[in-house]
Amino acid sequence: MLKINYTSPYYVFTCNIPSEIEISSNAASVYVTIACGSDTIFETTLYPYNNIAMLYDARSIIEGHMLDKQRVFANFVITADTKTEETTTPERHFIYSRLSLATNVMDFVQLFFLTTRSMFTIPRNSFQTLSEFYLPDVMLQGYTECLALFDGETTPRMVRIEDAKVDTKNTTLIRDIISPIAIETRIGSKCRLLQFTVHRGFLAKTFYVTDRTPNRTLLVRNEFNCDEYIHLTCVTKSKLDLDRSTATSLGVTTFYDDKSAYEYDV
Repeated sequence: MLKINYTSPYYVFTCNIPSEIEISSNAASVYVTIACGSDTIFETTLYPYNNIAMLYDARSIIEGHMLDKQRVFANFVITADTKTEETTTPERHFIYSRLSLATNVMDFVQLFFLTTRSMFTIPRNSFQTLSEFYLPDVMLQGYTECLALFDGETTPRMVRIEDAKVDTKNTTLIRDIISPIAIETRIGSKCRLLQFTVHRGFLAKTFYVTDRTPNRTLLVRNEFNCDEYIHLTCVTKSKLDLDRSTATSLGVTTFYDDKSAYEYDV
């Protein structure tokens, strides 16, 4: 008797991985591994009590691997092995999420970009990344709806520019690089872009264009482990945060395991 008591849909947010996974076995010990493709990212030996072994904190193991590899999604399997039996969970497609999302993955990715921002404010001479997750065999028409003030006119008007179609054969992540200057160039007439909305099927995200020049631009990984830029149009103060271990021997102090990071006060 050997069974991993964990089932899930093929597409799963990492936030929905249970904190405890039961493994039923009447063996004295169970060797458990978590693998991403051909790479084993975790292995341990568990000892059942009343024929139940508990695998704890699989979520942090999987999320830690995805953070280290800077992956938004990846396939994982859990394998349990005794001296006489072996069983493996079906391969599952985990999508990184630090949010607690109870919604179905397939519904979410067809309605939302991989960001928690309801809109973006973007400096005219800057850019932003916008990431979307697509299921296999998807074909969507993309377009950008722009509000622009054209030279010689006093009232802004809407202009629609067509973007390339999205046509996927496999599960994929697409990152769009958004630039107001590039969009103004694509409009084709001399104008000043005021705002625009990027459409990809049912997905839509609005950007408001500002003429303020940011004092500092930070590249961050958002709640879905996707790149985003934060443009700060204010005074910032950077602080060096230094973390290190100390050893003292015969009155001589030595520092090791130095880790440094910058923090910003606004």
